[in-house]
Amino acid sequence: MIALLAGDTGVCYAVAAIEPSPTKKRTKGAAMLAKIFSVGVLLVLLLAKTAHAQGFNQALSLGPGQGYAALPSSTVFDFSTGFTFEAWVSVVDSHGPGACSTIAGKGYTTTFWMGLCGTTLRSYIKGVSSLFDAGTVPPNVWTHVAVTYDGSVRRHFINGVEVGSHSDAPPMTTNGSQVRIGSDVDWQYTVSGLLDEVRFWNIARSAAQIQSTMSSPLQPPQAGLVALYHFDGNANDAVGSNNGTLALAAAFATPNPAIFSITPALSGFWYNQPTSGQGFDIQFPGNGVALAVFYTFDNAGNGLWLIGNGSVSGNNKATLNLVQTSGGFFPPNFPADKTKIKRDPWGTLTLTFSDCNNATAAWVPLVAGYVSGSMAITRLSGIGGLTCQ
Repeated sequence: MIALLAGDTGVCYAVAAIEPSPTKKRTKGAAMLAKIFSVGVLLVLLLAKTAHAQGFNQALSLGPGQGYAALPSSTVFDFSTGFTFEAWVSVVDSHGPGACSTIAGKGYTTTFWMGLCGTTLRSYIKGVSSLFDAGTVPPNVWTHVAVTYDGSVRRHFINGVEVGSHSDAPPMTTNGSQVRIGSDVDWQYTVSGLLDEVRFWNIARSAAQIQSTMSSPLQPPQAGLVALYHFDGNANDAVGSNNGTLALAAAFATPNPAIFSITPALSGFWYNQPTSGQGFDIQFPGNGVALAVFYTFDNAGNGLWLIGNGSVSGNNKATLNLVQTSGGFFPPNFPADKTKIKRDPWGTLTLTFSDCNNATAAWVPLVAGYVSGSMAITRLSGIGGLTCQ
């Protein structure tokens, strides 16, 4: 049976088709499922959001422990009751315990600053008394970070997901200092690594707005966007005239594109196009969590649902533990005795993404009679409002 589900985003999904399976054989029922699946594919392709693979070209390379891009002193960086800072980072705080490293700042003792203390995202918006810590940035893994302020609440986001909030009375304070990316006039410890797609806004962006544009290079004009740095061979401002100048050991490098990092925009249905009858519903809700439903066949050719729960284990890889569920029913015939619903360990699933539309699924069973295997999978659908380009 193919189930089409209308989600909150308005995007419809179908159980995707993938084979070879980790099982030994298929049945006539599977062939019938494949025929039904072709209708589901058509509906999903008509309704789902298309994803396109695109890299981030070059990035600003800092360190170890020195170098930055200096921006001119400008009133566009004088924020009051609306502020968003965004950046892709693949960095490490290289100064040891008790010493924080700057991602960007205008003088942390009097105005705003964003950086890392160990692996913790820290921000100031009104000088040294406004310290706020929330969110973990893994070392040398491409991660999207954002800090927003709406005039009353400051929020931290990691890969588009809110990880903490703090009440702050308005307004943000300012000074006449230059903004530095990778350093600060009051705190010159820099991160070591790569920074890309640095954005300054004079509005507080929502989680949905951040997620909708975080996975691709942004093109101006955008409402509220006051400065944008792609770092593709220069530190020029793509919005206005606030071009940056490299200092000390800062340079440009061509890294693995940030687009290949796992973000919520990779969520959706995935399948192996030449085959049919099986598929994955893969979800990345944020905070490094990975979820998946794998519909396949058991050794008798019967439908088999495997539920996966795990974590992101690198820039582009997720590892999940699979369990086999039994004893449940679709509504309205839920079992009165919930203890009859069983979740038995089945094995592990590893998902490795090469871009927005292509990945590899590999499984290792624990249950006797099944064999290990892997296959290439392709995105079939995405989440409405999340763009992966």
